Amino acid sequence: MPAIASVEELNQAHLRLKGIRNENPDFYEKLQDLFHRANHLNIRPGYICRTITEDDVEKYLPNHLTKPKIQSFNFLIYQLKHQFRLEYKMFYDFLIEHRYVGYENIRKLLFGVPPELVKDGYYL
Repeated sequence: MPAIASVEELNQAHLRLKGIRNENPDFYEKLQDLFHRANHLNIRPGYICRTITEDDVEKYLPNHLTKPKIQSFNFLIYQLKHQFRLEYKMFYDFLIEHRYVGYENIRKLLFGVPPELVKDGYYL
């Protein structure tokens, strides 16, 4: 079931993401790249977010990908974690704090979709 977040919740998440981006643009770019690759492989945003927060990812596991491809994708997350420890922790905290915004909404905000358009169901 998709998350139904208020415009205020989306605005708060948007501002927090802008702060993360301003703190380290390189990390933010790598994070966008990770979500872009996931989208290209039809991996749902929930898989990335729940992997980062170390939650159960079972329902987000893509059935169409082979185990080596999933392991390869997980390695990208691992690299991000170890290359940008502080920023990764900031994003982890962001996900915990804004988990009810919805993973798909977080992905849209991450790519710069304004909160009002996210609320209106903008498709990215």
